[in-house]
Amino acid sequence: MQLAGLGPEPATMMGFFPACSNLSALRLGICGHGHSVVRGFVSDISICNALVDMYGKCGDIRAARRVFDGMGFNKDVVSWNTMLMGYGINGLGPQAVMLFKDMRTVGPKPDEITFVALLSACSHSGLVEEGRRVFRAMREEFGLCPKMDHYFCMVDLFGRAGLLDEAYGLVRGGMPFEPDAHMWNALLAACRIHKNVELGERVSGEIFRSVGGASSTGNFVLLYNLYTSAWRWDDAEKVRIEQKELGFRKKPGCSWIEVKGRVHGFVGGGDCSHERSSEIYNKLEELVVEMQRLIGV
Repeated sequence: MQLAGLGPEPATMMGFFPACSNLSALRLGICGHGHSVVRGFVSDISICNALVDMYGKCGDIRAARRVFDGMGFNKDVVSWNTMLMGYGINGLGPQAVMLFKDMRTVGPKPDEITFVALLSACSHSGLVEEGRRVFRAMREEFGLCPKMDHYFCMVDLFGRAGLLDEAYGLVRGGMPFEPDAHMWNALLAACRIHKNVELGERVSGEIFRSVGGASSTGNFVLLYNLYTSAWRWDDAEKVRIEQKELGFRKKPGCSWIEVKGRVHGFVGGGDCSHERSSEIYNKLEELVVEMQRLIGV
């Protein structure tokens, strides 16, 4: 675009910063930030919100907070929510709680997304009691009715903390609507982490009975991992066979890494599309041989 003599506009940067977020391309995002400063785009609240989001998702929470604080009194509810989400995805639950207290004092009125961000932050940091208080305050103090996303956060909070019976009770009958497969999946993942096979089997039954529950490869993977974590290899093999018979295959994973200013993408499962794939696999083979040597295989 620049080679063609066209300068970026605010709308350009609104597409650029989310792309940097999705790729975790922090250096490119910093360059975009610089362009925005030079061209005066940072007076646009939407640009600043996009910058807070980009820095938060790229793991530079200090830069996100600097942009957030630099907005002064121009912050809207999206600004606060974005900063809360940044703290949450970086495992900084206590900071998210403190920011929420500031929001109640000097910021705009919290909305439903505010509570999704805050509950998610509590979940990722194991702040169970704080999460309970936030969930109650949502209805009692702010008059907001919890939606599916808020209940999902509570199930995730209880599940991560090992309170599986409480999570199951909430999913099974503690909500004003029927749980979807995603919520059951969150509980099944928690059962795997805490090696609760008995509850995991009950949950997997609910998943496969729910609408669309048996249409996801992820459900089979979770159940397979649950059995292997409990050393129940025969049951794990049955799950693998059933998955194969039903024609489900796990999609290969994809990841990115930035090296010397260039973003490289990699796909698992023996993919050879990368231009240096032969070098990559040769290096992997060297590493495998070295690991085998170190452990005496």
